[in-house]
Amino acid sequence: MKRYFMILTGVIFLSLIAGIPAAAADSGVISGTLVNGTAGGGSVADQEVTLKTFLNGAEMTSATARTDSEGRFTFEGLATGSEYGYQANITFQEADYTSDEVKFGAGETKQIADITVYDSTDSSEAIVVTSAHTVIYIEPGKLLVKELVRISNGADRTYIGSGEPAPNGQKPTLDFSLPESATELQAGDGLMGCCIYNNDQGFIDTMPVLPGEKQMVYSYEIPYKADSYGFTRTFNYPTSAYDLLVQGESTIIDSDRLAPQETIDVQETAFRRLSGADFVAGDLVTARLSALPRTAGGPERWVVLTVGALMATAGAGYILKRKKRQPAVVVNGEQLKLRLIDEIVRLDDDFAGGRIAEEVYRRRRNSLKSRLAEALKSGTDKRIPK
Repeated sequence: MKRYFMILTGVIFLSLIAGIPAAAADSGVISGTLVNGTAGGGSVADQEVTLKTFLNGAEMTSATARTDSEGRFTFEGLATGSEYGYQANITFQEADYTSDEVKFGAGETKQIADITVYDSTDSSEAIVVTSAHTVIYIEPGKLLVKELVRISNGADRTYIGSGEPAPNGQKPTLDFSLPESATELQAGDGLMGCCIYNNDQGFIDTMPVLPGEKQMVYSYEIPYKADSYGFTRTFNYPTSAYDLLVQGESTIIDSDRLAPQETIDVQETAFRRLSGADFVAGDLVTARLSALPRTAGGPERWVVLTVGALMATAGAGYILKRKKRQPAVVVNGEQLKLRLIDEIVRLDDDFAGGRIAEEVYRRRRNSLKSRLAEALKSGTDKRIPK
């Protein structure tokens, strides 16, 4: 009897120190509403929503629930510890949508994870490029080219592509043309290695294009043998504004459709700038680069510095060689440098168009140049060997 009493007491004690916190830890509730952002769009009732659970950033488990007639859904019995995170996901009309990741704060047991979806379309009529920048860095015998493109879907429907599905089962959505001799294509911000494939003209992306604007970054190399090279840029979509920036003042640049602009100086390195506007789909721009260096050997120090700072992009990339796909060489960096250059270019355009006073223009430009110079000093490329 005494032994039984001791065992019972131990069970009660363990329940007090372990049972109650465990119950509290699994008392979390995440609710949300599925909202269709397309005017007059399809029903959000009886849709399957998946809730993914992350423990210290690693995906662990998932659960599903169905929406009610108003698009509402609820998940209960969730751990509320600070090490747990949750994300609601849904596939709606062939496109994937996710909520922001949510976590429970100290003492919290309820959180919201709403998801906005859109009806899908296979028409690309609303896809335009609001701005595009090509930055060319020069090494002896090789051009290093960075492309930054802002894609806009002006409709209230998600573009899911058309045509024959790619190997991943998704339809091609965006086409990107490359110069014929381009190699070592690397996808950066806004592109995912799982969803891009090379073709005869360049490469395609298969990710659905949601309403709104997104930025996409990619880079490639162009070998050359003579002291001049004819760089060509094909516009696959209507493009409002385009800038070509070429490193070095000694390079001679002639273009049929791009007008010379003020040189951009960054940390004692000059970038010659040409620009154009209002291109239609199918337009082709050519820029003849002359007086290129032909000496063999590694890049000079100032080239390494500029490439290390300006060619940096956030996150892991994915390498595509023409006619062959292979794992990426990872590049870690910051979008800050490219964004600052973009701001300088836009500021120059505003001043040239008379939309900003000279005093304000000079002050802002000097400030942006100082910020860019500081970013260059702290920015480096980090490459992981294959």
